[in-house]
Amino acid sequence: FNLQRQHTLLKTEILNDIEKAYDNCEFTYGPATVHFEKNFAKLANTEYALGVRSGTASLVVTIKALELEPGDEILTTPTTFSASSDAIVLAGLKPVFADTKIRTGNIDAESIKKILSEKKHKIKAILLVHFHGIPCEMDTILQICKQNSLVLIEDASHAHGGLYKKKPVGSFGLAGCFSLYPSKTLGCIGNAGVITTSNADFYQKIRMYANHG
Repeated sequence: FNLQRQHTLLKTEILNDIEKAYDNCEFTYGPATVHFEKNFAKLANTEYALGVRSGTASLVVTIKALELEPGDEILTTPTTFSASSDAIVLAGLKPVFADTKIRTGNIDAESIKKILSEKKHKIKAILLVHFHGIPCEMDTILQICKQNSLVLIEDASHAHGGLYKKKPVGSFGLAGCFSLYPSKTLGCIGNAGVITTSNADFYQKIRMYANHG
C-alpha cells in the first residue's frame, strides 16, 4: 500500500482539476461534485448518490434520516471500525451487537435470527458491514429484514465496487454508506463519504439532513 505511488500517476490530472475548481470558486459544491455523484450512483447501481464530508457523516446522516425514536435499537457488528457504532450512538440510538463469522468477519445471519427471536429488543434496523470488501450473506439478510419489517443499511466503506451475485454492494438496502478516506479502495485527497439510495423520498431526506435540515 503506497499512497505516494498511486498519486504520482494522477498528480497532473488532479492538480489541473483542482485548479479549475479553484478558478470557478467551487469550494464546497459544484458541477464536479454533481458529476462525481452521478458516476458513483452508476457504480453502485442506484438512482442517487450524495456526497458528504466523511464515511462517518454518511452513516450519521443516514441514521438520522430514518427518524427513529430515542432508545430504539439498530442491530450491527462489533467487527469493524468504531464509526459504525459511533453513528448509532450519535443519533441517540442503541447498538445491539450480533456475532460475526470467523472466515469472513461479516455479521452472522444466524446470530441475527437468534437475537430477533429473543423479543426483548427494540430493533428497527440492521446496519451491516461488508468487511474487507467481502459482501455479507445478502439473500438471507434481506429475507430477515422483510420478515421482521427492518430497515437495512449497508456500510460499504471497505467494499467500493464489490459484488454479491453480480449486484453491487450499496444497492441492496434503503441506503449504502461509503467512506472515501485516503486509504480506502476509492480514496480522495482529504476525507469524504457517499450515501447511495434508490428511494426518492429518502434521498430528499438525506440531502436535507446533510445540509443542516
